[in-house]
Amino acid sequence: GKEREYWTTATNVGDALKELGIRNSGDAVLSASRSKAIGRDGLDLEMSTPKDIKLVVGGKRTTATVTARTVQEALREAEVRFDSDDRIKPGAKTVVKDGMTIRVDIIDTKGTKRVEAVPFETVVKQDSSLYEGTTKVEQEGRAGSRTSTYSFTYKNGDVVFSKRTSTKVTQQPVDKIVRQGTKARPAPKPKPAPAPE
Repeated sequence: GKEREYWTTATNVGDALKELGIRNSGDAVLSASRSKAIGRDGLDLEMSTPKDIKLVVGGKRTTATVTARTVQEALREAEVRFDSDDRIKPGAKTVVKDGMTIRVDIIDTKGTKRVEAVPFETVVKQDSSLYEGTTKVEQEGRAGSRTSTYSFTYKNGDVVFSKRTSTKVTQQPVDKIVRQGTKARPAPKPKPAPAPE
């Protein structure tokens, strides 16, 4: 990633690298073959030297030695699979440096359907044919059901976000109907007087 200018009397790339004593040139990836001739006008040569990097992919740590220039190229060279949803730190176009850590968070989105109960309501109706304080169930309630679709976002296998995307009632609930008495109770009959002794 650094631009330098060298003067050499070597006639090819391989001899020039030996003559100049450039460190790590033996393992480097070159933009021209080592046997390529160097003319009187010189030669532009790109060289990527090996770099040891730390990888944290989906929460798992590994190391790799790469000659790639950018983070994206380094991940490909290290055979790390990723897609456009995944988060890469530092950015994919960042220049790779020896000893750097590259983090890839694997992001997945999955949908699922769930059947859920819809609770029934209780409706109370006043009934003048029943005494106050008494109730009678006219109709038992029954829960309905609905199907809801959820979207889950996972980061490295753990749910980090969930959202209900749609819901549809598949069976309507049936209300429970209770009749509540309003009729006044008759006055209690007087107790008979005690018999004389």
